Amino acid sequence: MIRMVVADMDGTLMAANGHVTPRVRTAIRAAIASGVFVTLATGRWFRSAQPIAREIGIELPIILHNGALVKDSLTGEILDHCHLPRAMAEEAIDIIRAHRMQPIVYENVFDGELVVAGPAELDSPYTARYLATKLDHLRRVPLDEMRLEHDPIQLAVADTAERADPLVVDLRRGRWRTVTSMSLAVPEARFVEVLSPDCSKATAMRRLAEAHGVAPRDVMAVGDNFNDVEMIEAAGLGVAMGNAPAGVRERADVVVPSVADDGLAVAIERYVLDGLLPTAPSSPGAAGDSTG
Repeated sequence: MIRMVVADMDGTLMAANGHVTPRVRTAIRAAIASGVFVTLATGRWFRSAQPIAREIGIELPIILHNGALVKDSLTGEILDHCHLPRAMAEEAIDIIRAHRMQPIVYENVFDGELVVAGPAELDSPYTARYLATKLDHLRRVPLDEMRLEHDPIQLAVADTAERADPLVVDLRRGRWRTVTSMSLAVPEARFVEVLSPDCSKATAMRRLAEAHGVAPRDVMAVGDNFNDVEMIEAAGLGVAMGNAPAGVRERADVVVPSVADDGLAVAIERYVLDGLLPTAPSSPGAAGDSTG
């Protein structure tokens, strides 16, 4: 019996248009009404995740920054955190700088939700578009002044796959955790994220399940990208979206239709509600694959 559902956001809950379809919203609310715990596990920060959680009726804590942070979805209270040690962060920043790429630093969450980046001339077109969505919380500094006072929650880089892949190879030689993901803010970009070696979506999911008295075998995790793989493998039922890369689909217990075809709703209807929920039509015009 599935007692908890943990779903990724970009490319799983929502397609490239950023909307949750009526069928997905209905399935989530029906699961919650039936007594199942439902929450989100995302690479996003709280400011962009909370409004969507509220829209679909989620009151459980939400997993943010790819597992580095858990916050109360209603109040924003920090419930769990896994900051990247400052020395590791500065070492990773040096590697990013050596690749002539822009390091994006998400500062310590106890200092507020702030982002630090180097001079704008280092921005790739994707980085510039991404940071344009965070101007109210962005601080630019000269690269030689990018020395951290506190442990950040994570680092990120946004660029093309061709430029990001060599960076990933170098970063994965380090002591930290390196994952790749995407953002609906810039869906064409490859996001490279550097996190504490002690955190992941899977780790946060296990802790959250334990806090609510749910055994791992009774958790269903749904995702579509490589930053979801550990979570998918750690759950009792690991579900990959049809739009997930082959390397993700191969690691899942089951594969459901793509985000464009309401795959998350299909997973909830099939494995949680057991066919009791009437099938609602997908929203008109939904098209295109996405990952997250």
